Amino acid sequence: MAQDSSLRARRARLRRRLDALRATPFPPGPEDPELDKVHARLARYEAQTRNLAARVLRSYRVELSKAYRARLLRRRMRRLILGGKQDMGALQLYWGRLGNLEEIARETRAANRRAWEIPDEMEERRREAGSK
Repeated sequence: MAQDSSLRARRARLRRRLDALRATPFPPGPEDPELDKVHARLARYEAQTRNLAARVLRSYRVELSKAYRARLLRRRMRRLILGGKQDMGALQLYWGRLGNLEEIARETRAANRRAWEIPDEMEERRREAGSK
């Protein structure tokens, strides 16, 4: 029972973060080709993160081993920020968005890990039906 309430609490936090992200518009595309690459990667990362979070919230146990990690994107953004030649306003928007997405990814992994710890109801029913 305690495991189940912990899972519900994790999913509730994940749902709130996801709702807050959906309420904010995605940053507009830049004119700079280098920033455009970062913008496109950020959009892909957001799409994947939102999709995985939605699947976990639908009570699916999701295989996350192939989930895209944001390290390379964060490193590229940091390099652009330190270079100082880019549109810093756009980079700040992207940096903030990336931080929010990374929090959602962490919450997704935590909720998903918890779901794997709790026995699947369908699996339990199949075992019970097979033992009769």
